[in-house]
Amino acid sequence: MKAVRQPQGLVLTLQSQRHVMALRHVERLLPLAALTALPMAPPALLGLLDLHGRPVPVLDLQVLLGGVPTPATMRTRIAVLAAACSAAADCPALALVLQGTGQVTRWPADAGG
Repeated sequence: MKAVRQPQGLVLTLQSQRHVMALRHVERLLPLAALTALPMAPPALLGLLDLHGRPVPVLDLQVLLGGVPTPATMRTRIAVLAAACSAAADCPALALVLQGTGQVTRWPADAGG
């Protein structure tokens, strides 16, 4: 009998609630870094991250969901999302600022995600 692999997820906090983001959606997880501000950008767009010469827009997910800005703490991370197209070089990258992303968890394969 073949063993079923349980999906892995990144535990994060959004508006004081714990959530899990499937690891398959995360290309890399970085510490909070300096961003290049964009004039007249909406509040949820924090700026651009220079990722090896590639500009990546960074969004605050809490602000997108109508909450307060994510506080900059030792647990704040930037999650660069995995590209959803076949040629990664041609795919626009996107990153999210997340809080409390240090723990990885598993859940049953039949639970979705």
